[in-house]
Amino acid sequence: FKQRGSLLQWHDEVAALCEGNSRMAFCVSAAFAAPLLHHSGVASGGFHIWGDSSSGKSTAFKVAGSVYGGKDYARNWRMTDNALEMVAAQHSDALLLLDEIAQVDPKVVGDTVYMLANETGKGRATQTATSRRTHTWRILFLSDGEVSLANHMAEAGKGTRGGHDVRMAHIAADAGKGLGVYDKLHDFADGAALSNHLASMSHQYYGVAGMAFIEWAVKRADKLSGALRTRVADLTHDLCPSGAHGQVSRVASRFALVGIAGEMATHAGITGWPEGEALASARTCFAAWLEGRGGTGNTEHSAIL
Repeated sequence: FKQRGSLLQWHDEVAALCEGNSRMAFCVSAAFAAPLLHHSGVASGGFHIWGDSSSGKSTAFKVAGSVYGGKDYARNWRMTDNALEMVAAQHSDALLLLDEIAQVDPKVVGDTVYMLANETGKGRATQTATSRRTHTWRILFLSDGEVSLANHMAEAGKGTRGGHDVRMAHIAADAGKGLGVYDKLHDFADGAALSNHLASMSHQYYGVAGMAFIEWAVKRADKLSGALRTRVADLTHDLCPSGAHGQVSRVASRFALVGIAGEMATHAGITGWPEGEALASARTCFAAWLEGRGGTGNTEHSAIL
């Protein structure tokens, strides 16, 4: 967790360019949502941004990471179980960024997703047959890659379960505007030019937004839980189509928290976005997840049929 530059510089050069770009605003809002997990009652879990190379996924990662730290804030999927447990514990109540899912062993990635969302590491014994201290955490994580979890696990002959999708919701990186991850270029010539600018600015101005948001939240900690839980419940109900399975409702609550956290950061004067920007981004990304999922029913039943 490092800081460089001022909040105004981060707002002008980074956050302002996320306005109108659903995926970018969503990833930034996810960073603000992570410290609110405890107060909201929403369980740990993550989102996987996936799509073709050079679509802007890595830029979204850099921008989200700039809320808390510099270019070394993001981590890589390629690490041992022991290392990942320690990294998860270090990021407790913060945003964990895991880059390029294809680099993790397809035989274990499914179990790893479960482990991250279940908030505890493996039980292990010492050389004297006593139990080692088990790492625990509470995190919101963002993953990216050119392949989905299902495609990656299929390489090892493994299939995904409904629990995987609940714990790590997939969002297509392509916003459908022919601009990759972007909906709006903000006067830049193309998506590559905007990505280059955002990547550069994210490495110059970082860390100040996250600290400002935490300070704002701490001053309101005594009233935060009640108000936040009510808002999350209301938005979850609003997001879920009628008759949706419980799996959909569980994921919707995570999307709702992200949207509300982004709105809170806007209200606190941190993002500079217009009111409703973060909520609109959460709704768009939830719709993208729902479309990719293939409906609102039970995925295990659909797979059997």
